[in-house]
Amino acid sequence: QEKPDISVVFNTFNNVTYGSTNYNFDIDITNSASIEHTGDITIQFYQGDGAGNPTGTALTSATFTGPLTGNTTAKFAGVITATVDEPLGIVSVVDKSGDNCFCGDNNRIAAVAVTLPVELMDFQGKADDCQVQLNWTVALEDVFSHYEIERSEDGRHFDFIGMVNGTDADDITNYRFTDNKPVGSFMFYRLKMVDLDGSYEYSDIINIQLDCREESLHIFPNPIHAGQMLTIEIKGLSEAGMLRVLDGNGRLVFQQFVDSETEVHSIQIGTNDLVPGIYYINTPSGQSKKFVRMD
Repeated sequence: QEKPDISVVFNTFNNVTYGSTNYNFDIDITNSASIEHTGDITIQFYQGDGAGNPTGTALTSATFTGPLTGNTTAKFAGVITATVDEPLGIVSVVDKSGDNCFCGDNNRIAAVAVTLPVELMDFQGKADDCQVQLNWTVALEDVFSHYEIERSEDGRHFDFIGMVNGTDADDITNYRFTDNKPVGSFMFYRLKMVDLDGSYEYSDIINIQLDCREESLHIFPNPIHAGQMLTIEIKGLSEAGMLRVLDGNGRLVFQQFVDSETEVHSIQIGTNDLVPGIYYINTPSGQSKKFVRMD
């Protein structure tokens, strides 16, 4: 009885670097028999032995959703994440259990690591107020293109935030990039080192803890009328101390201690005892805003 005859051709297998990273694959899956392959087809990814042979257990897998009709070739592309040790590379094999298909040893591919003409010696970062300073050092660059800086909040999904061109230096070179607007208090960064031919390699991921709170002072309603309560809202207070309300002549009409540990202070004061006029609210860190008490 005829069986499905599945074979695989890997068109590309890119971004192959050592260590935990993403691997992009683009393959053609062909059923050369006339009978339909009814199930899914699983591509398994193994650590290689340097000669294109799989070793150990599968690192991960990707599944092409069937069916695949007879005498048909289907495109299958995607991204996997795996940890590959040098210098063995990664090997991919069609799962032989699917639908009892014929899957020979030719249905595998070995991928080797990308070697870029740049030697990264060091990559570090540090918080600087509400910014992050990134610094890296390379030993040499030989006809190299550029560095792309990527940022993440979870360490998995990265976004491009900037680029620094290479200098083609044949000696130790230092680079610097400033992230002016980090989007969280704990950030992840990595470098994408791109060659002239478009091949690239990632640096190790570093993480930076920021202790940055921008203080804001809001008051409402303003102006305010008799019988209304005035709300004072302070976010990210940087210094503990007394919150003071002064009249137009500088006389103290209200004060309350506020700490710097609380993220948001919301304070309400009555205004019936305030005569009409202009008043000033001062925070311990020196911020000031005025409000008007109407008739």
